[in-house]
Amino acid sequence: MFNISLFKCKWVDNKSSVKMDELGMTSVDFWKVDYRDKPFIMAQQAPQVFYVKDLTSKHWFVTFQGKN
Repeated sequence: MFNISLFKCKWVDNKSSVKMDELGMTSVDFWKVDYRDKPFIMAQQAPQVFYVKDLTSKHWFVTFQGKN
């Protein structure tokens, strides 16, 4: 018997929901979720990412890469 760890994900549209500013910071808009038919990935496929609310935009979050 074995266990497989899965993460449930919210995917965003790379064309309209991801932007990079002049300092190289990447932001995502979680109001434009895409790929609803593929909500899970295996845990080892997921990089660690933190999202911080962008105070200048209503629906945008700035991403920060965690440890790999």
